[in-house]
Amino acid sequence: MCGVFGVASKVLSRDELADQFMLLYHLNVSRGGQATGLAMVSDTFATVGRHFGSLRETDESWLRYSTEVKKPYALLGHTRVPTGVTRDDPNHNHPILTGRFALAHNGILLDWERTASRLNLSDVTMDTQVLAYGIQRYVSMGLSVASAIVATCGAVEGQHACWLLDLDERVVYIWRGIAPLFFGPTPGNTGVRFSSTLIPESFPLPQGRIYRCSGNDFLSVANFRYRTHI
Repeated sequence: MCGVFGVASKVLSRDELADQFMLLYHLNVSRGGQATGLAMVSDTFATVGRHFGSLRETDESWLRYSTEVKKPYALLGHTRVPTGVTRDDPNHNHPILTGRFALAHNGILLDWERTASRLNLSDVTMDTQVLAYGIQRYVSMGLSVASAIVATCGAVEGQHACWLLDLDERVVYIWRGIAPLFFGPTPGNTGVRFSSTLIPESFPLPQGRIYRCSGNDFLSVANFRYRTHI
């Protein structure tokens, strides 16, 4: 069991955005403290970080004060408990990086080795990499990001709730198939937030629907057929 979560707003100040992120982190940390993943997104730059263990004071300082991203509009997070893979491989910490994309995932994919072979993906050693590498492969073949998510998610079997950061376009996507993901406004309707753990004034994100964010809201951009055998 892992936790995926995030907040987006072009209205909130950086400290207010970080406050909302920390609230989401504390709601999700019980879902996995073995490793932590972070991402910051602005209109002009996006960056990620990941490490073993729980969130550190230096992580919160990075979110609040880093000059690397001057005015972030989104902060994204992941808390991890590995399932069925080596716990001490840093390449298994989320987000999984592909070059253009960073992907964080909660859930279990049942057929990931067979799917990796079917999609001609190499160097795959865990289920989440099938999602990340599959999306990267389809985009490299000319598909849009939304279409690449549809093609990849339609090929896997099991549970998944994800955020995907397009590092080139500075855009965030979220979706789920079976695994929980709740979505709702920040207090005062100044932005939006999502979380694997239930948050106030939220609702379950519709299954099989992909949402895209580059500002204060997530807009539905595509649907996919998820395989429910588990």
